[in-house]
Amino acid sequence: MSNPVVSFSGTPANGTTAADRVADVLLMFLTNPTSLGVSDVARSLGLSKAVVHRILQSLVSRGLIDTGAADQRYRPGAALVEFGLASSYEYDHSWHQTGSATLVDLSSRTGETATLSARLGAMRAFVDQKEGSGIIHLSVALWRPRPLHVGASGKAILAFLDPSLRERIIDHRAATETVAHPRGREELEEELAQIRGRRVSVSRGEVNPNAMGVAAPILKAGRPIGAVGICVSTASHSELNQFGSIVRDAGEALSEQS
Repeated sequence: MSNPVVSFSGTPANGTTAADRVADVLLMFLTNPTSLGVSDVARSLGLSKAVVHRILQSLVSRGLIDTGAADQRYRPGAALVEFGLASSYEYDHSWHQTGSATLVDLSSRTGETATLSARLGAMRAFVDQKEGSGIIHLSVALWRPRPLHVGASGKAILAFLDPSLRERIIDHRAATETVAHPRGREELEEELAQIRGRRVSVSRGEVNPNAMGVAAPILKAGRPIGAVGICVSTASHSELNQFGSIVRDAGEALSEQS
């Protein structure tokens, strides 16, 4: 059985005009961070599937919504994410600019691709990167929303969230994931506690099976606003442990400047 999906108001919207319908569809992606299908949106808003499909296709053509060819489900697109980041209290152009300069140094010191992530509510997105100089190096997709419980950067942010919010995000993960996560709840919470202790997160093949990551949180007044890290190919002979202190220092420096 599919999980219940609600509209922004918590009740089915009337959608009496074309503009209302488009707005209602967009608002659904603010309250449902996972992907949505045509049936999900149609059922929640009380609209026909044909109408919803037309609206979504229009939003996709403008970059506001994105769709995967494999599953035919819809997610916030680059334009919508960029708008949300620019207007969100978690996002600040000043620390982004400072972070971009840090990426150059981090990539130079490690030889790997350095990344900068910003928190977007209960999710996060890569907002900048500096590709590595080695023969084997990775690149990441920018502005694409990703869950906080997967990947080094996401977990670096999740570990430092307010405990009640962190618990709600973990609960939401358990309720909405269609594929069993390799870690159970207790194991994930234990890992997050370890991340808080050492102030650095490590992942192997969680977002990309061919990638490993090391990341540290960027904190502002004790609240995580983003993460800085590196991506390493699994084909590389690099040891992630050797990068931990370098990435942690970068995160602490950005936190002091935020």
